[in-house]
Amino acid sequence: MAGERGYKNLNTSVLRQISKVLEQDSEADIESVLHKFSASYAALRRAVHERQVKRTAVQDTLKLREEHESELSSAIVRRVLSGTVIWAQRSRAVIQVGENVAVKVTDDLNHDEYDVLQYLEQHIPSIPAPRPLGLINIGPISLMFMTIIPGDTLETRWQSLSVEAKGRIRRILDDHLATLRRLSLPPGSTFGTPSGRHLCKDVRRDERLSASSIYSESQFNDFLLDAPGSRAAPSYKHWLRSMLRTDHRILFTHADFHPRNIMVVIEADGTVELSGILDWEASGFYPEYWEQLKSLNTRSVKDTSDWWDYLPPSILGYDQEVMLDRVIETTVVY
Repeated sequence: MAGERGYKNLNTSVLRQISKVLEQDSEADIESVLHKFSASYAALRRAVHERQVKRTAVQDTLKLREEHESELSSAIVRRVLSGTVIWAQRSRAVIQVGENVAVKVTDDLNHDEYDVLQYLEQHIPSIPAPRPLGLINIGPISLMFMTIIPGDTLETRWQSLSVEAKGRIRRILDDHLATLRRLSLPPGSTFGTPSGRHLCKDVRRDERLSASSIYSESQFNDFLLDAPGSRAAPSYKHWLRSMLRTDHRILFTHADFHPRNIMVVIEADGTVELSGILDWEASGFYPEYWEQLKSLNTRSVKDTSDWWDYLPPSILGYDQEVMLDRVIETTVVY
């Protein structure tokens, strides 16, 4: 029904604009108006269809079992569905529900990202992350309310930026990551998420969680090599284990530092400004090399982007750890 309303609204808008021309001059030649709409109408209908596809995906995510339904939960779901879908993928979506408010919808009831956003707000509010506004679980889904970060992803803007603009963004990002990395793990505290579950997370093609809390880099290394279904012989893993250091600093890490998670705005004078950093669900306290390693996880051998030449200096210097991890990933994890 929502799709039919979308097409109805589109047709009503077209007729309204044609009527407006005729009201001004009943004998007007409307050929130019009709030509304008004939050129754009198909694209406008496709846009309506694409919005409906996204909305249907969100509705599927928000389906509740009868035993979970209530007047309040139904009202919340209706309010969320009335918003604008910013992003949707499989069982996840981000929907704008107010001028400055978005809700992240997932079918995962863990609160890691919300806990991290609260931690950042309390300890380093200068980091331009979304501000947490509330968290609600309704049946099998989680709704995380947060402030909206304006602008476009750096991924969509990167290729059009000048060398000077790319250098400027790099310096700004480096300042923020250096600030983030000044947070070191307090003695006796757990690696990974700073509150909540206190578990470590290793996101590659799949996501792995540590079975229990980790208190040392030695335990963290065991976690890296303890991949379920690994084909590697114990002696081979022991050999790799002997090359892993246990004396890194343990620092606060975003762990998904990629242009798709960086938001920028283009000012009227053409200046590029950083507006925020998104997706903190993999963040927490990890060995100091983890930021560089995870920032390179999405780099393919065919990637021609020069983004990799502009990674912030404060996270670099760990090529040996990155290369060893590539060996672990290809021979132990997968």
